[in-house]
Amino acid sequence: VDLRMQQWVENKFKERRELPKDGCYQLGESQSIVVHEILRGNWTWSTAWSPDGERLAVATENHHLAVVDTTSSSVWRVRHDKRTKGPPKQGTTHSIRSIAWGDHFIAIGGTGNAVSILAPTEPYPILHTVTPTGFVGSMDWLPGTNKLLIG
Repeated sequence: VDLRMQQWVENKFKERRELPKDGCYQLGESQSIVVHEILRGNWTWSTAWSPDGERLAVATENHHLAVVDTTSSSVWRVRHDKRTKGPPKQGTTHSIRSIAWGDHFIAIGGTGNAVSILAPTEPYPILHTVTPTGFVGSMDWLPGTNKLLIG
């Protein structure tokens, strides 16, 4: 364990008695975190930023993929909130538990023994399905490539 991390955290984060009501959390003297709460049901299983940072993909308990426009800092607009639509080739992703947003594609996985590769633009159609995968809890694109790690 690197003790420098503990010292850094202790110097940056100060205990607060009350949470701020405006969604801004102060970290140290010059850093801040802005928190947006996205209410899309009871559970959010996974989130992933688009490479340009202008959209956020959200997988929720309703088995939908929501895509949120984040270009406005005050109010984010939901641009898409639907079940992904086929044609699934051999299987499909039923309940999304993992999202990976790469340079050219969005990958979604979870239950259903498949990873679905989607176009990164509305209406986010399934372009390809990778099967069999078993349960998929984690994925990541190798930056700058079309190589996807599925775990």
